[in-house]
Amino acid sequence: MKLKTLTIVACMVTASFACLSTAQAADDANKNPTFTKYAPWKGQGQLGSVYVNPYGNTPLTAIIDRGSKNITGVVVTVHGKGAKGVTISYPVSDKAVMNHDGIPVFGLYADTLNQVTVSYKLDGKPVTENYRIQTSGIDFPVADMSIRPHPEAEVVVNTGKMNGSLYLINSLGQMPNANEIIWARGGAAQYNSVPVNVIFDTNGDIRWVLKPDAFTNYDFRNLDRRGNMMAVTQVKDGDLIFAQGLRHFKMDLVGLVKRDQRLPRGYIDYSHDQIQMPNGDLLLRVGKRNYKRPDGVVVNTIRDQIIEVNADGDLVDEWNLPEILDPLRDNLLRALDQGAVCIEIDPKKAGQTAEARPDAPLMDIPGIEVGRNWAHVNSIEYDPKDDSIILSIRHQGVIKIGRDKQVKWILGTPAGWSAKFKDKVLKPVDSHGKALTCDNAGCENTDFDWPWMQHAASLTSRGTLIVFDNGDARHLEQPALPTMKYSRGVEYRINEKDMTVQQVWEYGKDRGFAWYAPVTGNIRYDGSKDVMQIFASSTGIFDKSKKAIESTFDVIDYKTKKIELEMKIKMMGKKNMPYRAEKIDPKIAF
Repeated sequence: MKLKTLTIVACMVTASFACLSTAQAADDANKNPTFTKYAPWKGQGQLGSVYVNPYGNTPLTAIIDRGSKNITGVVVTVHGKGAKGVTISYPVSDKAVMNHDGIPVFGLYADTLNQVTVSYKLDGKPVTENYRIQTSGIDFPVADMSIRPHPEAEVVVNTGKMNGSLYLINSLGQMPNANEIIWARGGAAQYNSVPVNVIFDTNGDIRWVLKPDAFTNYDFRNLDRRGNMMAVTQVKDGDLIFAQGLRHFKMDLVGLVKRDQRLPRGYIDYSHDQIQMPNGDLLLRVGKRNYKRPDGVVVNTIRDQIIEVNADGDLVDEWNLPEILDPLRDNLLRALDQGAVCIEIDPKKAGQTAEARPDAPLMDIPGIEVGRNWAHVNSIEYDPKDDSIILSIRHQGVIKIGRDKQVKWILGTPAGWSAKFKDKVLKPVDSHGKALTCDNAGCENTDFDWPWMQHAASLTSRGTLIVFDNGDARHLEQPALPTMKYSRGVEYRINEKDMTVQQVWEYGKDRGFAWYAPVTGNIRYDGSKDVMQIFASSTGIFDKSKKAIESTFDVIDYKTKKIELEMKIKMMGKKNMPYRAEKIDPKIAF
């Protein structure tokens, strides 16, 4: 025992002397001018290294590390490629430089040695430097029957008015394993897709992509990362918000995730829309889990709940539409084309209608009563004037509801509304305020029409309401020939005091069936250029000669209705469903 103890003590003493000796040697080496120190990676300019795809989410972005230097007043310019290439230039705030510990670079070309110029002040002195940043190709999972590896844009018209503008195309790629999970009580969990999100410039070049598996996976055991990523939108602080399934997110344009939260307990199946309110809260369209109907049947509801969530993810308020509206109203459902419902397309059923039966299965199918797709809310708008929400409810109409959960008005056909709601249906008038002659199917001797199976109802800075009128079930029927169908971008002026509505602008009717989009699509008013931006997203979806969906994106001069920009957005295949187009401004992003 004594020998072992002495041995240990001896070793400890030896180790101590060894440590002292090593420390002394290191100190001597530091004083020795011939000692070789670690040499850090040398960057291209005076700053640090370039990191492509810095957060692993956005492959066509980068960060130029600031190299511990004090830089201010940063401006980034990503030079256009080729004779028609679009140059992207934007400022970067000092706060963003600190937050990223470098300069965020957005708008790179794929598979290209990009030319980037950055200007800044270093310790108060102006500096301009050029950087070369190499990117890799675009990698999207390719679904069955795809004919191209990523969406493409063909510029049909470009007058130059919109040069420099950038547009995000939010689409969904359907995969073979999309329907592996279905809630036991119904609901919309069976929908799962690859998020295909790209930003095009006005030359039709891709300048940004979201990595498909950044927020989504296809492991059937992980419900948190399944769903349809829809309504990818830039908010006022320049960041993007989006959601899918059970989670909602916020991220900046170079991929820094700022929010990744689960829906409040009891809510499931986000899709279609979320918006940010002026106070920073979110409004999301979801379903309710384990909802008990008046008849005692417990179901998961489908696309008929609106919730308000604060920055902490806490539930602030809810709009339970089955209690606010009438889930038994079926007038539009009975006229619906069964070949095109939401993102589910079945050409074999094109032009067919179906009876909304009360004994139909409790699942995600068009039908009456809670537990079926009786409402199908596809957009939310907030009106700060009276703290109300405006909903595009595809199978019911466009409806405004107050914070008190009372219906304020209904824009749509008066057919089938009960006595409780009849006086809430807006009455069509002409430009002089004179009542139009209308019945349930439409109005006589006028261009006025209600929106039918519409999407994307939103308020404009002009004080009007704009809607993408898809046009299915127009006049409560399927026409004799499918080629008689058409879609519109339409603007209404609503007088809430008199409960009247006037149609003040429309576009698309004259373009006929070639511009008809039976599902999805949106419209936005861009006041900076006085133009309407319209995405007829599902044009040609029933065209058997086409092996991929070709959407039509237009920017229309408001006064003249001249096409300032038109692009054909060519999707990856028939299983790549486009949803919305949104303008993106890098000048507010950083």
